[in-house]
Amino acid sequence: MNYIILTVVFFFTITCQCQTNELTTDEFQELKFGGISLSEIKEIKGDSVSFQNLFSKADIIKTGEEPAYWINLISSDYDVYFQGDVKDSCGVVLDSQLIYFKILNGSLNLYMKGYNLAVGDNVSVLKDSNMLTYEDGTKRYVFKLGSQVIRVNFNQKTDIITSLEYVYYH
Repeated sequence: MNYIILTVVFFFTITCQCQTNELTTDEFQELKFGGISLSEIKEIKGDSVSFQNLFSKADIIKTGEEPAYWINLISSDYDVYFQGDVKDSCGVVLDSQLIYFKILNGSLNLYMKGYNLAVGDNVSVLKDSNMLTYEDGTKRYVFKLGSQVIRVNFNQKTDIITSLEYVYYH
């Protein structure tokens, strides 16, 4: 009986560990979206003018205050979301964090681990990386450092990358 339990625990542990790819701190610091480092994007802290100076003009800018102060910038190239908790007397959110950055088409690329990945590319360049399979059968490549995650989504029939995402789980 103990042998069966240990076998199940071992198998579960191996399965969980093999599905995501850990990035080193150095690899994470080298991440670039459209040639702009992730740290530079984070430093913008939700300033829509600064963001649009680095990337194309947003077609839609949404803001709100629930569950916290947030700004969502959307274009045909990207979907970006910043969130913060404190506004100054002029109404500027002081502590916005980059929560989400999604590349929607091939006009922007993601530089990661020596690869320039773009929507429309074949995902085979990542063949040596572990693939995460969800309960519904969806597959994607997931790279993480702590609570920060890079997801490479692709069409499972064609192996073509459909979107590239950064997500910060706070």
